[in-house]
Amino acid sequence: MGVPSKDEQEELHLLFEKNRETIQDTIDSRVGQIILVEVNYDNHEGHTEFGRRGHITTRTDLSVGVSTGKTKSPQAHRGIIVPMRYHACFNGWNRRWQRQKGSIEIGPLDIPNLGKTHQFRTLDASAHYGMRSLPRSLDIIAGDLDFAAHFSVRYDTLQENYASLRNARREGRLADKDLKQRIIKANTVDWQYILLTNMFGVKMLPELKGPATKLKEGIVRAIYENRDTKAHLDEAIQLGMHETPARVVFEGEGITVNVPEYIRKKCQDCGVKIPK
Repeated sequence: MGVPSKDEQEELHLLFEKNRETIQDTIDSRVGQIILVEVNYDNHEGHTEFGRRGHITTRTDLSVGVSTGKTKSPQAHRGIIVPMRYHACFNGWNRRWQRQKGSIEIGPLDIPNLGKTHQFRTLDASAHYGMRSLPRSLDIIAGDLDFAAHFSVRYDTLQENYASLRNARREGRLADKDLKQRIIKANTVDWQYILLTNMFGVKMLPELKGPATKLKEGIVRAIYENRDTKAHLDEAIQLGMHETPARVVFEGEGITVNVPEYIRKKCQDCGVKIPK
């Protein structure tokens, strides 16, 4: 990959400034609301010694927090700082959100890639070690409503359709009321939405309370039927279902489950530790 020409450098600079302004305007209009920063990037993996090829996999970095003020873009940093008391990052190895003090920073390498569609690679995508530049993409999910849509509509539509929806929101072509209708139509929610709204004290969208209840009941049902039991127990623990009073009735079977008692008993039976 050669050195960019002057025209290419100027084009990249204009794109950088345009995207930086878009990102800051978007986040600054939602101060006090929840913000999700998603960065997808290709990464070299495997051994490449002695001329052997490794492979390329797609990695995703996720950071979430509630903004406490206007964004900052220090000249020396060239990135964007989103002020927060604390934020959480997703650890893909143990599927847990880990809380950290401080703000979220959006790096200068990612800003030009706002809204780009990332082609996810499989584990066997081979590559020469000498590649100098690998694709990246950046998406900013700003505001309580868009955050809710990200964990509902996204799971009820094809990836390319959701990407079109994100572009429409970014360009101001999809109003709040229309997005809310999409959420109502989806009538589903991912368990991480419940976890993160609880973690940051954000009110759950009223339209998602019903789907959230069904999701928790589905987790209990999956554990009861021994379907991927440890994974569902882990989700239940992260959602605090082992300590929140609740009952689930399996209609037609005449069974009523005391949820926290049942979750604790199954964790003991399966050797799953409950954090103190």
